[in-house]
Amino acid sequence: ELQKHNDKFMLWSSTRGYFDAYEGNLGYYGEIYGSCEDCSVTEVPDNYYSYFAANVTPFFTSGSGYFYLDSEKSGYSAVKAIYDAAVASETCSEANYNTLVSYFETLDNYILPSTGYYRLKNYLYPTYYMNAETTSPNGITSNTTAGTVVYLTKAGNTYTMQMQGSYLQTPSKSTQVGLSGSSVTFTPTVGKAGWASFNAGGGYYGSVHMKADKTIVGWCADGIETNNASYWELEDAETVAIPLHEVDSKYYGTMYLPFDVTLPTPTAGNGVVACRVSISGNRAQLTSMPYNRDIPAGMPVLLYGEGCGTSINVTITSSVAAIDGDNDLEGTYFDKTSLDDAEYIFGTKDGELGFWKLGTGHKVGANKAYLVYNGDPSEVKGFTLDFDEIETGIREVNGEGLRVKNEMIFNLAGQRVSKAQKGLYIIGGKKILVK
Repeated sequence: ELQKHNDKFMLWSSTRGYFDAYEGNLGYYGEIYGSCEDCSVTEVPDNYYSYFAANVTPFFTSGSGYFYLDSEKSGYSAVKAIYDAAVASETCSEANYNTLVSYFETLDNYILPSTGYYRLKNYLYPTYYMNAETTSPNGITSNTTAGTVVYLTKAGNTYTMQMQGSYLQTPSKSTQVGLSGSSVTFTPTVGKAGWASFNAGGGYYGSVHMKADKTIVGWCADGIETNNASYWELEDAETVAIPLHEVDSKYYGTMYLPFDVTLPTPTAGNGVVACRVSISGNRAQLTSMPYNRDIPAGMPVLLYGEGCGTSINVTITSSVAAIDGDNDLEGTYFDKTSLDDAEYIFGTKDGELGFWKLGTGHKVGANKAYLVYNGDPSEVKGFTLDFDEIETGIREVNGEGLRVKNEMIFNLAGQRVSKAQKGLYIIGGKKILVK
């Protein structure tokens, strides 16, 4: 039976109820639910070119990123010829239109990201990137922080998505998406050239979506012009900005990252080194590593710089070996707002730089390190820094033979030497031949 509703009509069955389209599924429902039962009749056109602007042309937009049609695919020339002929004549048959749509719906026809590090930018909020500084990701306008780096692992045409070393979990309707140690598989669907949704489990509300308040939730992705906050552009993540703080014309900070990185190459008077920190009495002993500028994932370090300013860019890399040595630092990938008595925050207290108990209202930020004391913390308010073993590797070369001020020199056996004579040495992380 036909029933008029909202200037359209509904189909009603006395035994099944109303014919209904709800959450992407067709079926029957016992009562009227909004406009889900509304139907209309559209005349089948002789010329499908009128559908091109919405359903065809957006997929042929050229670009050099991901989720663009791959012109190297064997079938691309044929569909491009159909498209060009239709645009030139402003006519398109039903058969050719269906050929084009079927091609767009096949993920293999696109340039897909391989396993690697990326950042996800939202379509509706194009200045916002998915970010994880807590275990519940949200959106931020920066595209330089470690929290915005997403590690995609490709298996066929599906992906797992890791942020801060944890996996993005299955989205559910309007519920904030979390992170955990269990992997979840996401399938991308291209909404238009360069933009894709990511759905886990195939559920109607199982796509990653950015709400107006910039929280990341589960929602539908049934068209980029309809649910455009569920679509994302991928950018390669190559570097991460690390903030430093200036104290007496020197620059300090801590770092704890879920991926391997390389520190910037130092120049005369400008550079930064990473240090392990170990407790010795009431001092925090710094041991620098200027001969190895590669820092492995999961290693907390203190950074000391000269002439480098209040921010440095570290480069994401891979296959960095673990670095041995005493280190009383620990790190956190997410904001740490609660600290134990034995945990000390890096900062300045009463004009002195060190690791301190700074009281309530202070936190350790995401991707930062803090000092852990294994003794009785009730007797220790903090630890000042001991720079006796720090070597910056950013001073000038001078003197007879090869002597480097404030820079360690190592032979190829890894032994530290005071002066380089003839031979091959490791100085400032580089092999140098002294003749």
